[in-house]
Amino acid sequence: MNKFKKAKQLVAYFGLDTSVKQFGKSISTGKRISKRGTSFGRRALYTVALASIKLNSKGKPLNSVLYSYYHDNMNIKPKKVKICAIMHKLLNYIFSVLKNQKPYEERNPKLHEKMYLKNKENNKIA
Repeated sequence: MNKFKKAKQLVAYFGLDTSVKQFGKSISTGKRISKRGTSFGRRALYTVALASIKLNSKGKPLNSVLYSYYHDNMNIKPKKVKICAIMHKLLNYIFSVLKNQKPYEERNPKLHEKMYLKNKENNKIA
């Protein structure tokens, strides 16, 4: 993990970043993932992403944040695009856990945003 300074670098390592095509002077960002990274890692992430958006036997989501993101926020996107977005989020979670050496906490995104803004405000004052 010391090789990666930002989560974007880890995402690029797994090949989940968008591809860029250049023809002469025109540059177009592709709508596809680059797939330049490890295919084994992408397959593992795909499996974890599928498992994280499912319900358990009692009808509760295994990860409520990812489940609501998949079913509520991304409802008009195609299935593979939604799964890729979940894989991207999982990589951000993995990067944060390994970089900060703290256990994963499942938080509501709105609560997390409030905590982030409060910490940012406190750091400006100090």
